[in-house]
Amino acid sequence: MGKKITVDPITRIEGHLSITVEIENDKVKDAWSSGTMARGFESLLKGKDPRDAPFVTSRFCGVCYSVHQMTGIRALDDAFGAKVPWGGTLLRNLAMGAEYIYDHVLHFYHLSALDYIDIMAVADYKGKDKALNAVKDKVVSLVNAQDTFPLTPRYKPDEFCVKDPDIVISAVKHYLDALTMQAKARNMGAIFGGRQPHYQSLVVGGCTQHPDVNMVAKFRTMLDEQAKFVNEVYVPDVLAFGTGPLFPLAKMGLGGGHYNYLSYGKETPLLHGRDEADQIVIVKPHNRWIFQLSLLQIGSAGKLMTLPIVLGKPRASVLYSALLLATYAWIVGGVVARAMPAFSLLALLTLPLAVKAISGALRHDDEAKLLPALGANVMVILLTQLLMSFGYILARVF
Repeated sequence: MGKKITVDPITRIEGHLSITVEIENDKVKDAWSSGTMARGFESLLKGKDPRDAPFVTSRFCGVCYSVHQMTGIRALDDAFGAKVPWGGTLLRNLAMGAEYIYDHVLHFYHLSALDYIDIMAVADYKGKDKALNAVKDKVVSLVNAQDTFPLTPRYKPDEFCVKDPDIVISAVKHYLDALTMQAKARNMGAIFGGRQPHYQSLVVGGCTQHPDVNMVAKFRTMLDEQAKFVNEVYVPDVLAFGTGPLFPLAKMGLGGGHYNYLSYGKETPLLHGRDEADQIVIVKPHNRWIFQLSLLQIGSAGKLMTLPIVLGKPRASVLYSALLLATYAWIVGGVVARAMPAFSLLALLTLPLAVKAISGALRHDDEAKLLPALGANVMVILLTQLLMSFGYILARVF
């Protein structure tokens, strides 16, 4: 029988896990994994109102709580036969998207990155960058004070460990920056999720949050900041480590299974009737138009409930088109009934713009394709009123 090595607990995961491997002739002969703590969530759910399930199951984890919660919500959607409105799906997706951003940044920097670098190499940094030297001074002072958690304890540096001072100190700086960014991503999720962690507004049938313009603007501003960090810091770091210092380790194929290492999840598609087999919703509020096309406002001051949120996008588009055409019919009817001057018919000159706005509302959802229709809608509103005013002025002149 070979030598057995047990690592218990396995760190940097949520939960309690023990791994035992049997080594024979310097190779792993066998391995065992054990969950060492009974969670008992099945027992907790027995006898409860089924609508409580998502709020109980989210407590599986304080990091990835939302995926457990959303799984419970979707199961109940199916069980109750709930038809989630388009706006409710959008708000769910935005809250979940914020969680995905937070979780990926947390995983790479705070749960994994420190295992790949020799943190003590920062003491050998010789550069003049003020921000990096501030990191160096901080780490050195922590070492001198024997207070280096969470930078230590660590694995003993080996031949695969990154020891270049310039690379290491940049990675540590980004580690610290990522603490701020993942906290902001959590705050993003709370805008539409109601709180963080453990969303409160995501429920069976949709979302109880009533978004207003300020909430949307805040989410978009925070999302732009996250995108900048991901594109300029996170992705370059992943590529730099994966194709540079750690590439020899990657080529060895250690720990490889099915090799599909990264999953962004699969959110509910926003459009009804589309082939939804392989659609993945990108974390970007590209359907901002539902907050701009506000033909109907309901609720208390500051609370915006647009037709697409209330009715869903397809029916709201049809109603918008009908109301817009009814406006022109009203103008013609007013002239025929002699309630309005004939010159009011000048307003009909905006009909081509109205057709463009209606066509865009009915056919498109993608922002790039919808923006021209939004512009046409604004021009219809402004020019129709302006031309009718000219009509009344001309009627008095002649």
